[in-house]
Amino acid sequence: MPKQGLSQVRPLEVNRSMSRSSPPNRPFSSPPDSASIDPDTRNVVHCRKTLLVKCIILALALVSASYLRWRADSTPPPIWEPIDFKLIQERYDKVGWGIKSSEVEALLGPPDLVQTREPEFQYYDDLVTYRPDRYPSGPFWWLKWTDPNDEGKWVAVFFGGDDTVCYVIKKGFQKWNVRLP
Repeated sequence: MPKQGLSQVRPLEVNRSMSRSSPPNRPFSSPPDSASIDPDTRNVVHCRKTLLVKCIILALALVSASYLRWRADSTPPPIWEPIDFKLIQERYDKVGWGIKSSEVEALLGPPDLVQTREPEFQYYDDLVTYRPDRYPSGPFWWLKWTDPNDEGKWVAVFFGGDDTVCYVIKKGFQKWNVRLP
């Protein structure tokens, strides 16, 4: 078979009779009927539409979830009204060993001071330091409720690592001085 050279290749024929503004003279073809479409092609189109709908639903769910999360973070915390100290004196006996901090705050209201230091606390801090095996592991902290009319009256609660009461002490009013387990 002889080799074809570049001179034997026919140049591209261009139809210059058509203007650029007129459409080509081809017969108009109508879209195929759904019965004439191949079933495999119909399934592919259906799968693509289903995937598109699922992606839109997922995007809407993500946007909704992020909006709800933003609204939950932007709501201000509830404002606690302090409880009259006479009620705290009456409820002092109900606070005992093993009660959770949320229950104590429900009984006594919001504390005045968190992580406060008083000379009376040193004895209990030493107990925990020298005998850690008797207390739950984790951080320890004090909450204190003070009478707004008399700074010498207060109730303090010592919490252990698992968020439970270890000691309750008071100063300035007549009840037992220390409540032990």
